[in-house]
Amino acid sequence: MLLFITTALAGGYFYSDSGIVATGRGGAWIAGADNQFAQYYNPAGLIRVKNPTFNIGLGFVQQRTTFERVNDDGVTLPAVTNQAPPYTVPQLGFASPLAEGKLGKLAFAFGMVSPYAPSADYDPTGPQRYTVVDTEIYQFSWGPSIAYQPHPMVTFGLGLQAKALILEQSLVVAANGEDNPAGDIGVRANVTDAFTPNINLGLLVEPHEAVSFGLAVQPATTFRAKGSAVLDLTTGGMGAAVEGDVDRFQDGRCEPDQVDPVCANQDGIGLEIKLPLVVRAGVAVRPVEDLEIELAAVWQNWATLTDILLTDVDPELIVFGSPAELESEFALPAGLRNTTSIRLGGEWRASDLVELRAGGFWENGAFPAQRMTVALYDPSKVQIGGGASLYPMKGRFRFDVSAAKLFFPKLTVTDSEIQLVNVDVLGFNRPPETIGNGTYSSKGWVAAAQLSILFGSLE
Repeated sequence: MLLFITTALAGGYFYSDSGIVATGRGGAWIAGADNQFAQYYNPAGLIRVKNPTFNIGLGFVQQRTTFERVNDDGVTLPAVTNQAPPYTVPQLGFASPLAEGKLGKLAFAFGMVSPYAPSADYDPTGPQRYTVVDTEIYQFSWGPSIAYQPHPMVTFGLGLQAKALILEQSLVVAANGEDNPAGDIGVRANVTDAFTPNINLGLLVEPHEAVSFGLAVQPATTFRAKGSAVLDLTTGGMGAAVEGDVDRFQDGRCEPDQVDPVCANQDGIGLEIKLPLVVRAGVAVRPVEDLEIELAAVWQNWATLTDILLTDVDPELIVFGSPAELESEFALPAGLRNTTSIRLGGEWRASDLVELRAGGFWENGAFPAQRMTVALYDPSKVQIGGGASLYPMKGRFRFDVSAAKLFFPKLTVTDSEIQLVNVDVLGFNRPPETIGNGTYSSKGWVAAAQLSILFGSLE
């Protein structure tokens, strides 16, 4: 029953790659990566860090998706729009060269990175409520990375990552298979995986000072999160059908109080989801000394996410004097496609004080139209962005800014495979209604800024 809380984590979860400089270049920053955020794109690029550097930055991302649902009777319901404020993404880290000698060069970085993933906040009584009411997703990685250059033409990179995932989401499920407020059951879930290890491997090949080839591979990540879920049986008046005073059920972390008097099943719920193998590749050319242009591609193996598994969901409710038991484990086919993005971007050092950059990418969507929902509108998309770097105080500080606009096509779905989650605690055995048909439109943007402080003697 609670499985649909996970749909916001499926394909296209990486709304846009993170990184202030990379955003300004349209994500084309695999062969050209040259600061602490190379940990994310290509850790071999850390070899280009010339001074011990401390970075602190903040990004903002927002996606305004509007949905006009068409119900099974062909009636167009009122439009709903995501009203969530811009989502903030912090960035923090340190990078430094370590050694240079007969055995080659060595560089190091330690930091925290996170992809840009927008939050959601919709009308809790709107026609989209069976897909999502609100969502907050936090996914970040932290840890050390090293770059080793045994020869001036070849550099290897390795990043050790401790990944964390926090998901908070609410939606509504149906007690009788119908889109009927009287049978609504509110669901709110919170799950966390505080530590899942992974790595990021990088390679940088520079056969000539004017050409660089970059490659990075990050294996798939399987999160196994634990947490709690609350069913609110009073959302649509279901409390009258539930025996006694049990109008709420909590599975997981729970301390009885006046608001939540009922606690049960202290083992909590579990969420298992696999994020994909990611392969990044790029070639950068420098036709003149102060200009770099990069063509890159990123491939994500979303098709390997065959299903999303929710475990330890085992409430037993007494409805009209009879037990209404629900399954304790659910697995739904994800139905995702692999994604590929093609990126083009570059930067120009206009002077000792100013550097300018611009770029963009195209990426196919991970969801076919039949699997699209308002919880995650992920068709093919285009992002166009730009940015700049300022070097005040003779280069002792570096201030980076970037902004990008995302363009999504308008989409009308008439053959949706998405149905409302039907718990059927009243035993009506009705086929669930389809809730994914209708017209989707969306727009989004990203903006970020970063301050870098350089130590040691500047070249």
